[in-house]
Amino acid sequence: MRTQVMVVVLSCLLCACASIQERSVKVDEKIMMPVFYGTDRLQDDEKSLKKTYTRDRGDTGFGVAYIDKFDQGNKANLVKLSPMTPEQYLQKLNAAIQHSTDKTVLIFVHGYNRSFEQSSENIAKLTYKSGYRGVPVLWSWPSRKNPAAYTVDVVNMRWSRPHLAELIEDVIEHTSARSIHLIGHSLGARSLVNVVLQDIIDDVPTSRIGEVVLLAPDIDAAIFKNDQAPRLVKAGLVVTLYTSTNDNAMAVSHAIHGHPRAGDSRKGPIIVAGIETIDVTDANNSVIGHSYFKESGMVANDLGQLLNDRLPAAKRTNLVTNKGPSGQYWSLNANPAMSK
Repeated sequence: MRTQVMVVVLSCLLCACASIQERSVKVDEKIMMPVFYGTDRLQDDEKSLKKTYTRDRGDTGFGVAYIDKFDQGNKANLVKLSPMTPEQYLQKLNAAIQHSTDKTVLIFVHGYNRSFEQSSENIAKLTYKSGYRGVPVLWSWPSRKNPAAYTVDVVNMRWSRPHLAELIEDVIEHTSARSIHLIGHSLGARSLVNVVLQDIIDDVPTSRIGEVVLLAPDIDAAIFKNDQAPRLVKAGLVVTLYTSTNDNAMAVSHAIHGHPRAGDSRKGPIIVAGIETIDVTDANNSVIGHSYFKESGMVANDLGQLLNDRLPAAKRTNLVTNKGPSGQYWSLNANPAMSK
């Protein structure tokens, strides 16, 4: 019963927080932001432009989602989906890469309690606010979007693993992207780390992988620090861990699992040689504090410097160096005038 209550609390928290380079497309006289996607959700049978994907498991599908362009602070809206065959998808993705400024791809894996619409709108907002100059790709697994379905989401995330691995491998092997960035948020970060360690590093050239970014990862902190993080470093991957002391969803996940999460720095941030840890507490001012990648302009700006310019933490603006018991980490300074 305690676990069920904590799951409901976590889901309620997450519900509360709940310059792409391909040429913009005109749909019904509106200018849309195209977001490439792969998903193993079941497609519904709604006969409309917004024919979407459900919370149930389905065959792997691909396409482009068109999102309303929006001003900072306004909500993004999924307006149209354009499903396509894998061959059409790779052809269109390659064309978008060639038209982009950066000629890179960003694959984003969403977290727990997200619908397809929410996750596509989230990556659009991340792209917009960070100023990312490559082509964003969403991987959307069948989150139940249910107040008490955290454990079901965990199972579906595991079921989805080989399909995510196939998408990453296809983008690496069959596109002209000069590098592929991998970003996971919350439970999606757990999925991403498992896929990279179990499916990717032994099967494809990791030299094609650019930045690996873990945003508020819902991963057991001890397992990440002692097992997963050293293996990521050994594989030659460039990993950045974003964490916070005021991420309430991480606190609830800690209570559910009985152990701290890698995205929670209340007991001090995780520090691993070869991985850059960024504490965003001072720039994380929302009530829930879990989706700071799209809610905080400072976090989005830092992501932009990381993804667009490939700058290490020591060279990015608004970051200050801190010394922890086991090494160095950085924190975002809410007062830029005082940053290095």
